[in-house]
Amino acid sequence: MSGSLESTSAAKKMPPRATGRLVADLCSKEAQLSEDQKKKLHAKQVSMFLSNEQYMQAHPELRQLISTFIRRALEDRPENVVVYAAEFFTR
Repeated sequence: MSGSLESTSAAKKMPPRATGRLVADLCSKEAQLSEDQKKKLHAKQVSMFLSNEQYMQAHPELRQLISTFIRRALEDRPENVVVYAAEFFTR
């Protein structure tokens, strides 16, 4: 149980990011969010991140499945990884 608390604590220190940037920061100048909207979006992202982390901890078999997928994708080097993933996860 303490492992999950440590992970949850660590997750709180790591806000959700898209290629190293907060999603709220990716908006164009014309479509900028207000500060209130950015705060709400950030809170939602953190909530989803923590929820996903808790789900992953509750289902350790997912790590193995994802690991197997990544290994096979790196070995097979598919041209279309989206199609490859769809086929892999629907078998």
